[in-house]
Amino acid sequence: SRGVDDEEIERCQVQSAPPGRLEISKDNDCWPYCIVWTWIPGCTQCSAGVIGHMGIATSSGQIWEFMGMGAQRGPAEGGLAFGPVIRYLPLNPRLVRRGNWDECIEETIKKWHGTMHGACVSNCHSFVADCLHEMRYAGIPCWTWLSYILAVWVW
Repeated sequence: SRGVDDEEIERCQVQSAPPGRLEISKDNDCWPYCIVWTWIPGCTQCSAGVIGHMGIATSSGQIWEFMGMGAQRGPAEGGLAFGPVIRYLPLNPRLVRRGNWDECIEETIKKWHGTMHGACVSNCHSFVADCLHEMRYAGIPCWTWLSYILAVWVW
């Protein structure tokens, strides 16, 4: 991964929420402090619903996802690159043990800049897990895509 210049840093800065906690709104496509999921046409149906695409939202509800060549904001029209948010998991920002929610997402975005998609290794699930790892979410010191998928099933 190459260094990040000032223009790229500005592009990667997340929008923090205004004072007071925003509410989740399906109608406004606002998912503060959530992990979000959508299907991948064809793949999801052929995998009995196991395979899908994930992203993570900032305190302001802005979705970030990994499609290859670094993280990017979700589409302007809402949802994720493959479609609307179908499932979401609200998380508690008070369980962040290092930094704060938005700072950790921003740091992960910078870290993933220029990263190529690696199918089963370096993908959207890995990106979300790395955000949780950067936060040390819930005091867990080593988030991976597997531990985070297991946590989603348990929580």
